[in-house]
Amino acid sequence: MTLDKYTLFFFFLTSLLFSQIPRQDKLLLYYPFNGNTNDESGNNNNGSIIGSVTLTSDNNGNQNSAYNFSDGEIRSANSISVANSSFTISVMTKVLANNTYQSSPHMVSLGSASTRNGLHIRYQSNGSLRFGYWNDDWDYSHTGNSTDWKHWTFVHDLNTGKRKIYLNGSLLGTDDNQASLANGTFVVGDIVTNYNSDSMRWKGVLDEVTVWNVALTDQEVLQNYNAQTDPTPEISQTKIALDNSTVSVTFSDAVYGGSSNATSTLEVSDFVL
Repeated sequence: MTLDKYTLFFFFLTSLLFSQIPRQDKLLLYYPFNGNTNDESGNNNNGSIIGSVTLTSDNNGNQNSAYNFSDGEIRSANSISVANSSFTISVMTKVLANNTYQSSPHMVSLGSASTRNGLHIRYQSNGSLRFGYWNDDWDYSHTGNSTDWKHWTFVHDLNTGKRKIYLNGSLLGTDDNQASLANGTFVVGDIVTNYNSDSMRWKGVLDEVTVWNVALTDQEVLQNYNAQTDPTPEISQTKIALDNSTVSVTFSDAVYGGSSNATSTLEVSDFVL
C-alpha cells in the first residue's frame, strides 16, 4: 500500500482527539460519531439507529461528525453496566429551539424503568436538569436558555457518595446519593428502552458520547472538555526522515501524553511515502 504524505497526516491528525481523552483505560463506550455509530472504546458496543437520526456537522464545523435527532435514538448493541460503581458520562448537546427544553428531552439513558436501575439524564418539563436513577433523582436548577453547543459531564463517585454535574468543564453542583444499579442497553437521545415512550426524545444534535467506569477528577473533566472543543493543536514543525522511516511533528499543545512544544514521532512501517 502506498500513501502520500498528505493522506498520512490526515490519518495522524484524526487520531489526536482520541489521544487527548483522559482515562482511556477506563472507557466503557465512546461514540465520536465520525460518520457512523461505531464504538471507539475498543469494547465493540457499536450503536444502532432507530427512527430519524441523520449525520450533521459537529461543534467544530466538521461535516458528518455528529448526529441530528429529529425523532429517533441510538442504542448500544451490547449491555453495559455502571451498577454499584463509579462512573462518568459526557456528551456534547445542541437543541433545535428553546422550547425543546420543556419537552423532557433525554441526552442519554441506561438500564430499565425500575428504582435506581433507570439511569436517565434529561431536562424536565420545568426546564431543570435531571441526573436521575429512577425514583432516586437529582433535579438541578439550571433552566435551558440557549441553542448553543454545550458540553455536559455527569459523575458518580462511589467512594464519596457524590453525584456531580459539570457544564463546559466547570462544576455546577454536587449531590449526596447512593450508587446506581443501572445495567443494560445504553440509549442516546431517548429514555430507557422498556418505558415504551418516544415523546421524550432529544430534538437537536448530540455528539461525543463517552462513558467511563471511573469518576473523573475536576482536572480530567476539564481536559476532556478541551479535547472536544479545541481538538487539533497547531503544527509548528514537521520533518520527514531521508529514508522515509519516520515523520516527526512538533505541536503547540500537549498530545499523546506529552508536553507543549514536544515532538511526537509517527512510525512508518507498512507503506512508503
